[in-house]
Amino acid sequence: MPRRKLVAVPLLLLILALSGAGAAPAAILQKGSQIVNLVAPANNDGYITFSELSIRNADGSLSPFILPANTVLVINKIAWNFIASQLSSGSVQFNLGEYYRMGATITNNRCSSSDSTLPGVAATNMNARIFLEQVGDPARSPIPGLLSMRIVGYTAPDN
Repeated sequence: MPRRKLVAVPLLLLILALSGAGAAPAAILQKGSQIVNLVAPANNDGYITFSELSIRNADGSLSPFILPANTVLVINKIAWNFIASQLSSGSVQFNLGEYYRMGATITNNRCSSSDSTLPGVAATNMNARIFLEQVGDPARSPIPGLLSMRIVGYTAPDN
């Protein structure tokens, strides 16, 4: 066997392994209604819960998000923007409940970020808080302001 063919075999195996790893979450999706595009309420004080999120429908309208019984919300994409109510700057932490944290820096009262969380972050507690806090704050107090947020994910059986 020529040397070129021997090199192609391990590469092909690597490609197959990587494509199979990404297929597992897709196998959980059984119908399009499981896919959700969630947004934060238009008016908030920088502190919300998952139960306050709304589903952005294809026509642009909003519907309340209610996690069906015996399911989890699997989050694949997070994008957020924050405008502090008071003069604020420095290192902050964006908290998506206890499920996910992301660092950011407030400059001129503003900060934003986005992240893909593949294969996904599973959330089950719809009363979990979503907020920004000053890094090093032992009380973990939410920073007052306007939190705009979009979460893309899907619901899956809670096994």
